[in-house]
Amino acid sequence: MENYELSILCDSLKPIKVNAGEYIIRQGEIGSDFFIIEDGIATVTINKDNEEEIKHEIGIGDYFGEIALIKDVPRTANVIAKVLILFNILD
Repeated sequence: MENYELSILCDSLKPIKVNAGEYIIRQGEIGSDFFIIEDGIATVTINKDNEEEIKHEIGIGDYFGEIALIKDVPRTANVIAKVLILFNILD
């Protein structure tokens, strides 16, 4: 990317805070946002057999939400704030 393209992209990001225990996205929802974690940790889970299965944790510099945007499908996982989390959202 050229510098001016990066500048436009950065100007489009909105900082958001979410408290520990809150869902950031839910599996099955329609997705229209892309998220980049600036600070904090989140747990990624999937709904399977009427239970939530923990897949992994994500943190600073990780991103999520891209699958629903790229493939035009509902969200494929839940992302839950493990601690107070700050992320940037591109909608």
